[in-house]
Amino acid sequence: MDLGKGLGEYAGRVALILGGFGAIVMVAYSVLHPQPPVSKDFANGLYSNPACGSIAFQNGVVTVANQRVRYSLERDKKGAVFADPEYFVGVVNSNGACKLVTDRKRSIQYLDFGQKDGADIVTIWDRDRVATYDFAREDSAR
Repeated sequence: MDLGKGLGEYAGRVALILGGFGAIVMVAYSVLHPQPPVSKDFANGLYSNPACGSIAFQNGVVTVANQRVRYSLERDKKGAVFADPEYFVGVVNSNGACKLVTDRKRSIQYLDFGQKDGADIVTIWDRDRVATYDFAREDSAR
């Protein structure tokens, strides 16, 4: 038996076992330490952008231009909060000006509240122009 070959096989097995153990630890950590749930009233309020208009969030319903869309609030792995609407809610360019719209035919995009404890700003993408617009919270009641 070649001693060098035996040690190489042994080291390979040890690396495989340690890698598997590491993967198990990572899965266990993510299961035991999930992101805290987001309160349903976290986003409640009226948010405005001087160029684009206003968007209202209230207990799981976002209202844009008299259109109501249900949404859920979630956290990503880094703790940032986002609204996940049932269908597209976003900003589009209309005759050179931004405009808030809803559209059942477009793919959904998240509405980003960032990593703060409170929802003071929501950032919304204009995917056509690859731009973002910040909508500042107008009211402080929650």
